[in-house]
This record gives sequence, C-alpha cells and structure tokens, in this order.
Amino acid sequence: METEVEYSVVLAKMKTYCNKAERCEKQVKTKMQRFAVPFAMQNDIIAALISENFMNEARFASAFANDHFQFRKWSKLKIKMHLRGLFISDRNIQDALLELPNDADESLIKGLIPVLQRKYQSKGAAQWKYVANALVRKGFDTEVVFRLVKEE
Repeated sequence: METEVEYSVVLAKMKTYCNKAERCEKQVKTKMQRFAVPFAMQNDIIAALISENFMNEARFASAFANDHFQFRKWSKLKIKMHLRGLFISDRNIQDALLELPNDADESLIKGLIPVLQRKYQSKGAAQWKYVANALVRKGFDTEVVFRLVKEE
C-alpha cells in the first residue's frame, strides 16, 4: 500500500515538473533520481507520463531547437549535438532542425557580428579574433565564420 502512495506522489510531482516546460526522458529521470525513486518505478512513471501526453520527444525536440536557435542564437550543429546528448532520436532531431529556416546559420552570424564587435571593441586589433571565437563557440562552421567576419 505504501508503494502506491509513493508512486502517486512521485507521479504528481513529475506531472507538475513536465507541466512547467517541455521535458525529455533524461531530464525526468535525473529529477526522479534526486528523489531516490527506484529504477522500476521510474520506468512506470515515464510510461505514464508519455501515455498521458505530459512528455513527447518530438514536441520536446522541436521546442528545444526553436528556443535555443531563437533566444540563445545557437547554430543548428550545436543544437543537434545537445539533443543527441539528451538521447533524442535522430528522426526527431532531424524533424526539429527542418523547422528552422534554411539559411539560418549565415543570417544568424551576420546578425551577431555587430553585437559581438561592440562587446569586444576594447580588444583593439584582435577584436575580430574574439568575435570569431565567440561565433565558433556557438557552434557555427569555422570557415563560414572567418569568411563573414573578414567581410565586415
């Protein structure tokens, strides 16, 4: 009887957790591990969350890609690598990246260059190196970054 109560309590907490934002299975499992939920119960709770549509991998991948592209200005490559790190299926990653604009990376780089130039204007002649490094850290292709930074 006590395990049913624990199960329902943990399920309620995980429903609340998933209601706040889109979550993937890895995030939910990490959260349950903090509560010291037994492994067998974790799988049952994950199954319940999926069946009740609190978790959806395709929906999560799409939201993650859109938010990180739009707000954090990440490249498609960096988004792809982070989604893989969250164990999202290749099919859902591919679908999520297809929702982003095709010419996204170059237009994003061109938009970020002036912002980064203002940020690193105190660096003097080495400013372009700092700008290029910041763009590469965001996951953009090195060749494209250096070509576009030198054009500016």
